[in-house]
Amino acid sequence: MCDYDTETIAFQGFNASTIPNNFANNVHATLTRATDNNGNPVYQPNILNAPNSAQISVTNNSDFAINLNNNTQPNGEGTISDPNRTLAVTMSRQFIASSSEVTFSFNFVCINPRDSININGNLVPTHPEEDQPRFRARLYNHLGVPVSEFCLVADVENTLMFHNATPGNTSSPLIYTNWQCATLSTGGTYLLPEEEREMTLEFLVNDCTQGGHFGTVYIDDICIDGCENPVFGNLELDFNNPQLGNCPAFPLEICGTYIAPHSVDDPPLFAELQSIQLTIVQNGNDVTPPINVPSYITNISNGAENQFCFTLNESDFGSTPPTGEFEFRLDAVFVYDNNGSPITFPISTTSAIPGPDVTFIDCNCCDDCCPNHHVVTEEVPTSVIHTKQAEYTLVAKNKINANITSPSTLVSYHAGDWVLLKPPFHAMTGSRVIAYIEGCAEFYQQKQIANSNSLIKNVQPRAIEEIELEKIVEINTQETFLVHPNPTKEFINISATNLIDVVIITDLNGRVVKQIKPEGIEVQVNISDLEQGVYILNATSNGKSFTQKIVKQ
Repeated sequence: MCDYDTETIAFQGFNASTIPNNFANNVHATLTRATDNNGNPVYQPNILNAPNSAQISVTNNSDFAINLNNNTQPNGEGTISDPNRTLAVTMSRQFIASSSEVTFSFNFVCINPRDSININGNLVPTHPEEDQPRFRARLYNHLGVPVSEFCLVADVENTLMFHNATPGNTSSPLIYTNWQCATLSTGGTYLLPEEEREMTLEFLVNDCTQGGHFGTVYIDDICIDGCENPVFGNLELDFNNPQLGNCPAFPLEICGTYIAPHSVDDPPLFAELQSIQLTIVQNGNDVTPPINVPSYITNISNGAENQFCFTLNESDFGSTPPTGEFEFRLDAVFVYDNNGSPITFPISTTSAIPGPDVTFIDCNCCDDCCPNHHVVTEEVPTSVIHTKQAEYTLVAKNKINANITSPSTLVSYHAGDWVLLKPPFHAMTGSRVIAYIEGCAEFYQQKQIANSNSLIKNVQPRAIEEIELEKIVEINTQETFLVHPNPTKEFINISATNLIDVVIITDLNGRVVKQIKPEGIEVQVNISDLEQGVYILNATSNGKSFTQKIVKQ
């Protein structure tokens, strides 16, 4: 799902002449063109003819866009009794989710009624917030349940989002957003089986609900991963790490990223993060009070993507030990000063994976059982054979003891999708650790693995008594690259199963800040000279490419 910008392929996949038949009111959705029949640019008429006129195109980066609620009355005005007037128009499209988000560009144009009346000495708005024009975009899953939402309400005081085309009009100013982009999270739907990945993207725009002030929106560039810096801001929890399965070890780290809301001015004006909190939810109910202080957070003033982490302990889940399934909710508030009249931007999100975020089911698993996900934390004694397995994911965070003079400690970990050796995992000199991909098996042997998708780690005698693995070792059917540590202040280490061809690090604007052509399967890159922030690491090896965000502390 990406481009509808042709004269015959419209947003819903219908011919342009049939587009109006897909909307609540047939005459209130049109396909706009960037130029007229003579090749002259077409501008939004209300803004162009306003006292503070501006030439705002009816398309963004393309030849065509869609205009919703394009009222037929002069200047977009009308009355509630006007048979040609529609208070609200919706547009929707079904698609199969294939990415973590959907992006689009929009220009919301509306009248913001500001009249008030005196009631017992108090000025009360005649048009409260719930009656104002608004533009809303929403994603639904295949069951019709809302997954994510973007909503912008008319407010001339919100100078971070709106421009005022009629500055002398204090009762009903004409305001507009200009073209800007926004994102909607698919909520991890793209990770589900194909029959459950069908989603519905819906746009809604409404006039003032009292019927005298219009709202209209232009929509363009509907795509996947096409909005690098959403103006309304962005808040995401990162749950790509499969260690968040069943029975994770404490302390548990939950991380994510945020982008602050900002204006479309040049240079842009940014809201500042006022608060951010993580709430643990079970069966729709908050388990404990929110955790208000992140254990790690960046605050980059230029509005780039920031990273944060919360460290959770067992007591944060309400009962000790915790039992059952849990979800996480993130709530953030951003504030823009606006010359002493603060404007707040609350943003909330849930995790981007389907189903529970973390579970505690049968966490005292015996050696013979095989759960779907398993975290190994128990210390392994000297001179034993230690085996653990899981159907999908196994994470080892334990200590392996051994005797150098009699290296008979043998450890075997395997799972169907992922095996991770993650700090504080470490193995004593003389132990032997075998990790490989295989699901649950009633009987299995310690394998001498020969294929590249597995790992055999012989811990050989060295000058130190212990070997500590300070990086995450991931073994899975798709594994090619390992990047560690991340975040880091100085060095980033990159390992691959084949010769690394090139490593390129760029900033979030796409500018190359580091480029290295190593000669081997491992490379160390010094990034101590880079400014604090988020960067994109790109590497290629054996014809395969790899991309990962890295954080310079």
